[in-house]
Amino acid sequence: MNDEQRTVRLVQTWLESEAPGHVPDGLLDRINTTTRSSRPRPVWIARLEGHHMNVIEGGRRTASPRLGLVLAIIGLTLALLGAAAFVGSRQPTKTVVPNSSVSLPSGPPATSAQPGGKLTFRSIQPGDPVPEALIGTWYDAAGDEYAYYLRAGDPYCVKHWKTQQDCQVWYVEGMDGWQPNANIVTVVDGQLRYWSMGNDRCKDQASLATYTVSADALRPTVLPGQCFTGLASLVRVGSGGAPSAAPTLPPF
Repeated sequence: MNDEQRTVRLVQTWLESEAPGHVPDGLLDRINTTTRSSRPRPVWIARLEGHHMNVIEGGRRTASPRLGLVLAIIGLTLALLGAAAFVGSRQPTKTVVPNSSVSLPSGPPATSAQPGGKLTFRSIQPGDPVPEALIGTWYDAAGDEYAYYLRAGDPYCVKHWKTQQDCQVWYVEGMDGWQPNANIVTVVDGQLRYWSMGNDRCKDQASLATYTVSADALRPTVLPGQCFTGLASLVRVGSGGAPSAAPTLPPF
């Protein structure tokens, strides 16, 4: 008898001595009660975890994936999906803006042109709006000149001269026909402040003038040391012998 056979016989003798000689009472009922609420493990879990004795059919196999490896693959997949969702959320979206009318910006206007044809505005000049008595069209009786004092928001101030403030358009007949020029006009300390625009020789300079105004006449007087050397006295168009209508300003 070799060692293996001896070991088998010893185990067999021990099992025979330990095993009861008859079936215990109620054994079948206890087995049914214990197994009734237990369900067999799915095959895929059994193959992943293996049997602790590693001897039963369906236990752990060398080529079967381990549970830790599967969990690592699932975690990596979730991480990749999360990264893809984050990158997708960072992509710029195209916003469709419905057509609307041009509105004046509430903040300080831009002083330089912007790409795309967007309407830009000149810098805000100091001072208050001109009195209502100045608003209207005036005529220089000494020559063929017209002065249009326009309230802020007038399309000619906004679209043609790119200003949100009151503006004055000079319209002078020259060799090339009627030529418009303009100033932003405000009131500072009770005086008219003209900020020249267009092709005027005083462009981007301010000139101050005192003034008197009535229903039919406007008489500005330039102060000493200003870029302007003088301003004509004006009569409101349609009164005091002035033309009944002024030329139409050129389109923009």
